[in-house]
Amino acid sequence: MEACLDVSASDCARTTMTTKKNINRKSRIPDALEEMLRQHPVLSQFRQINWKHLVAHSGLREILPAAAICREGHPAQYGWLIVKGEVKLVRHTTKGQVLLVDILLPGELFGVVFYRDQPVQPATAVAVKATRLLAFPLSILLDELDGNPTLQTALLQDTCLKLCQSVAMRGLALEELPVRMATILCRLHEKFGRIIPETRATLAELAGTTTESAIRATRELEEQGVLRLGRGVIEVVSLHQLHARSALAASHVHSGVMTPGQK
Repeated sequence: MEACLDVSASDCARTTMTTKKNINRKSRIPDALEEMLRQHPVLSQFRQINWKHLVAHSGLREILPAAAICREGHPAQYGWLIVKGEVKLVRHTTKGQVLLVDILLPGELFGVVFYRDQPVQPATAVAVKATRLLAFPLSILLDELDGNPTLQTALLQDTCLKLCQSVAMRGLALEELPVRMATILCRLHEKFGRIIPETRATLAELAGTTTESAIRATRELEEQGVLRLGRGVIEVVSLHQLHARSALAASHVHSGVMTPGQK
């Protein structure tokens, strides 16, 4: 699972080239997927007059594990909705180090960069496992934004939430490791639920620490009855205690945009 975190920018380019057929393969949008779009908190706000335009110009993409979907600094031409699978957003430093920014699950949008002056992707998106995406041209979204205040509000809410989360996570870097770890676990609990199918190496990447430190921190939480650790999974036993140990002042860190199917 962590293999994709070691992918350099050049490796991402090669992976993209070798999986070009998989990434560029289009298929007709099934009725069930169109129904999913109609329930999405953002895309469902399209006016009916432009809905068919969105569906007609969108396509499914089947992405192989560890394949790069888009790369930071490249022109932003498409937005993506995760239908199935898992995507990690990463950034590469000038020294070749990889920073794990976020983990995205089905129902989440990414790549939706909608400022008009030559927008670029802020991060590299890499498929963690076999992933199915719906790709749509950003130009369609921009055109629909004009004269659609409901869509504007939905996108503004989504963007502001992500901005607040980003600011909170930046401030989290100044906290002690136990606080960082608890806050990261609360955020993952919001995404996955009680069973978090991630390794402690991934926790280390998100918390900005070593795998060894993440192992020690989670073992302490297990001994305190907060977590139960398994091979490749982390079970949250006491969410109340986890919240008590996290940076609760940044409550939006634990919140996410409601995805289709959530209530």
